[in-house]
Amino acid sequence: MNLLKTIKTLVWRRAFWAGLFFIMFVFNGLLLLTYISNNRNALVYNPFVKSALPFYRGMREITNSIIDTAFIFKMRRDIGISQYRLEVKTSDLRKLNEAIPSSLSDEVISGALLFTEDMEETVKGVFYYQDKAYDVKVRYRGENANHWTRAKKSWQIKFDKDTPFNGLRTLKLIIPSDREYFAEALNNYRAKKLGLIVPDAEFVQLYVNNDYYGVYFAIEDFSSEFLEKSNKPADANIYASEDSQAIDSQATIFDSSNFWRKEAEDKLFDFENFSELDFLLSQMGRPDFVDIAPDIIDMESFYNWNIVSILAGSGHQSNFGNMRLYFNSAKGKFEFLSWDVGIKSYLPFDITNELTKKILSNPEYYKERNQHLWNYVSDDKNLNDDLAYYH
Repeated sequence: MNLLKTIKTLVWRRAFWAGLFFIMFVFNGLLLLTYISNNRNALVYNPFVKSALPFYRGMREITNSIIDTAFIFKMRRDIGISQYRLEVKTSDLRKLNEAIPSSLSDEVISGALLFTEDMEETVKGVFYYQDKAYDVKVRYRGENANHWTRAKKSWQIKFDKDTPFNGLRTLKLIIPSDREYFAEALNNYRAKKLGLIVPDAEFVQLYVNNDYYGVYFAIEDFSSEFLEKSNKPADANIYASEDSQAIDSQATIFDSSNFWRKEAEDKLFDFENFSELDFLLSQMGRPDFVDIAPDIIDMESFYNWNIVSILAGSGHQSNFGNMRLYFNSAKGKFEFLSWDVGIKSYLPFDITNELTKKILSNPEYYKERNQHLWNYVSDDKNLNDDLAYYH
């Protein structure tokens, strides 16, 4: 009996101390996580922390791989989507990678560094699809570091003008995580239903030098060819906004045409001529802009473009980037192009930009936008159709 009592006492004590140790471990772990969360921006610049980042990232990859084993029997490559193969010399791949800054650099870690011309190293390659070969020029792409600091990078592939790929001169292969996986495809699907023009896109598999790189979101570039396929005047300008804060932290894209570039151009004026955009930006400063807006903006295009963002809960078309404007030379008006809309599980407090805000400050336009929105959401067929497409 004494022996049994002694054993029970020891077991109880061990259980007590083990429980106490576990509670203290969890408590201190929570304190550490709270400290890291509150001081993350300062910690990432610490030399010791920075030296540990590769280990942390490696462990994160191992953890993700372990989690992925739960889906191992569903992982297969014969999933009925296109397979693209890219052959690039090893020395040229090295050139591409050497043009990209280290993922441990302070600017990359802070998120201050965006893709610049210095990183646009371009090399030759061969693109294969369905036993047909195309001579191409390739480079990495993507404004933010998530596109080019990891093993899986986003690509831009340029085809020769005499041998386009399915009518395309430029093909973008974007990492799906940047487009919230299926979200961009759904946004584009809705945009088409609402009468907007969007680039052709699909999910594809990519092999580089026979190494499998996984699934990508492949999308055509905004170009004259894109406009022609969309039955729009192709001899016209498509304006794309830059990240204004990367140039001037106090500026917005509506302050100057210096924060814009052309992705397609008319043939009448020099590529550097931004007269149409300059006119729009100057008119935005007028006190009666809302009254003259329909004279220079296709309001149907605006309403439907804004509705796509509302349905996605997105404010990604902001004062600081992700805007695409097409000047329809036949109408003499700007039309809006849906691009990188994103998606949220909640409705942001502010999903407008300065141009949207000015237009919707007019009660008549605000009411008309809401009527367009109601027409869409009140039709159960739209919801069922969207869900069917998403799934």
